[in-house]
Amino acid sequence: MAEQIIQTPMFAELMAAAEKIARDRGDGYVGTEHLAVAIFSDPDAVATRELRDRMGVDPTELVRRLVQFMDAPLPGPGEYRVRRLDGTTSIHPVSKSA
Repeated sequence: MAEQIIQTPMFAELMAAAEKIARDRGDGYVGTEHLAVAIFSDPDAVATRELRDRMGVDPTELVRRLVQFMDAPLPGPGEYRVRRLDGTTSIHPVSKSA
């Protein structure tokens, strides 16, 4: 039997923030990318502090790259998306090998 998620006030705030991000973008769903943007946009979130203070990651840059990825075109049938380390994204056809 799966454990229930304990819904603390902070959890509720983060979920509401993720929902707002998705709604403002016009996305018809709330995904992990929306939740990640919500978390890393909060300078007081534990995850944000850990990334910034212990790992030297700039949370603002991370959010910028997440949004850039979310804005990239989605692949259609028979295609796949490649995201490069420089932040660019491209769509490629799936090769049909025999």
